[in-house]
Amino acid sequence: MKILIKYSHGLGDVIALTPQLRYFHQQGHTVDLLVRGEVVGSCLLNNCPYVRHINVIRNPWEAEDYEKVEAGNVALLETISTYDRRINVDHKDIPEDILKSKFNSIQCGITEDIDMKKEVFISDANMRHVIEEVWMGNHIMPYNFVHTLIANHPEHSWDVDWTLRNVYRGDVYRVDDKPYPNLDINYTFGMIYFAQHVVVSSSVMAIAAEALGRKIDMLNFGREDYKVLPPKHLVKHICVKGQVVNKDKFYANLKEEL
Repeated sequence: MKILIKYSHGLGDVIALTPQLRYFHQQGHTVDLLVRGEVVGSCLLNNCPYVRHINVIRNPWEAEDYEKVEAGNVALLETISTYDRRINVDHKDIPEDILKSKFNSIQCGITEDIDMKKEVFISDANMRHVIEEVWMGNHIMPYNFVHTLIANHPEHSWDVDWTLRNVYRGDVYRVDDKPYPNLDINYTFGMIYFAQHVVVSSSVMAIAAEALGRKIDMLNFGREDYKVLPPKHLVKHICVKGQVVNKDKFYANLKEEL
């Protein structure tokens, strides 16, 4: 079966979609995507074996008229006739207390209890870049990855009081104000993989850390957002706008099961 999925969401959301992409691949289906340009520009899915082709659509979330842009994207999805199944995954009305990764299964019509492990796709070349930067560059092991000031998401940008030495302050395409090789976000994920401590505000980095099985020392939200919480055992502390909150109460507001 050939499947086309329209998924006009962010980079972290795309990582949250990987369980569904993997499921379709394991079932022998061919999957193509309609996504925002940043997914292609970031190289996020360059090494993903679950997607055959990526088509770029307009980003309705940053448009002045969301409804008009989204309607155009839906119309494009419906007019492409070479697919056996066309799926529109829409997060606009997702409940606040349900994980996006589980909500994706509902939107994709998956009724089976699938493996919900998220994945990132770090190439061997990116891993070599990371190792060269860390072990043979100017940074001393162990180092700490801190991602709290985010240019394109000011509501999540809060400079957390994190007084560790030897810190990498990461942004989506830059670390310590140096551009990444190939502007590849997977390089950033490699930096998270080898870090001694991980402090993040971006849901992209939090979900990537989850996919890598890395513990997050501090997860800082600009607003309460239960939909992107990694499993509880991976998160040591949670802050909202730089203020520590009760982690148990925060997780209590999440519906673990749909």
